[in-house]
Amino acid sequence: MKSSLTLPRFFYSGVAVVAALAATGWAVRPLDGPIREDLQKDEPELRLGSLADVLGQGVSLGLLGGFRGLAADFIYLNASMNWEDAELASTIANLRLATAVDPRSLFFWLNGGHMIALDMSNWRVDEEGGAFVVPKARQAQIDREQVRLGLDFLEEARRFHPQAAALYAKMGFIHMMLARRLKAGDEAGARDELGRAAECYRVAGEQPDAPFVYARMQPILLTEAGRSGEAYAALVKLYPTLPKGPDDPGYARMPQKNPPPSADVIADGHAADVLERIRKLEKELGLPPEKTFQP
Repeated sequence: MKSSLTLPRFFYSGVAVVAALAATGWAVRPLDGPIREDLQKDEPELRLGSLADVLGQGVSLGLLGGFRGLAADFIYLNASMNWEDAELASTIANLRLATAVDPRSLFFWLNGGHMIALDMSNWRVDEEGGAFVVPKARQAQIDREQVRLGLDFLEEARRFHPQAAALYAKMGFIHMMLARRLKAGDEAGARDELGRAAECYRVAGEQPDAPFVYARMQPILLTEAGRSGEAYAALVKLYPTLPKGPDDPGYARMPQKNPPPSADVIADGHAADVLERIRKLEKELGLPPEKTFQP
């Protein structure tokens, strides 16, 4: 079962670029074989160890010179083609190689982690007979294995993108999707994964220039995990940080900025929705009026 993940197409023009891609293909082709062999040794777990350990001592990425970005694009295009054909080992090999050649592209890391954690789980279940044949316990085992591998891949990305909000949000999304898959047969495990997802979104929301939606996801997931008290505390902490209009409670206490937040920024903050969730949780938690949140 394929995911709905959308992959880009890379188009290059000009004689110089064609020549560069030809040189790139010659330079990196010897690397793909050793990586794929290493991965296949470890199936079905497919460890994602150090690239240097796989390539050995005789390879220098310096051979690519200023063409590292083009080389990584070319390799990632191969990975996307492997992904379309559900070729697990080749997809991982090319994802690892693309991010090793040029780790600056956050896009490669994010899509690679998604492929490994979520798509490849489906491929492995299909290879064993499909969702209607493979026992639920076995499917859950495969899901956990692939999620761990995908998260390991994304952890590696943190070395290069330590303040990328989207990276932590992708980790949270993967934990959340695993919770959805586990919910029917392992409710306790699903709640644990929701808690991990909430923590990832909390970290995502604290990164510079993170969209407000990341911070709002934390209390939503905590509520779903049955941790309403923590969700309430998170909402109370969040509300004062959100942009507000003059008619919103707490506007006077909001840090004044020049220029003030635009209507679009205020709408993205959803302060009114957050306050509504606070009031709802206060009722559920049975808080007396004197202990309710005063914005």
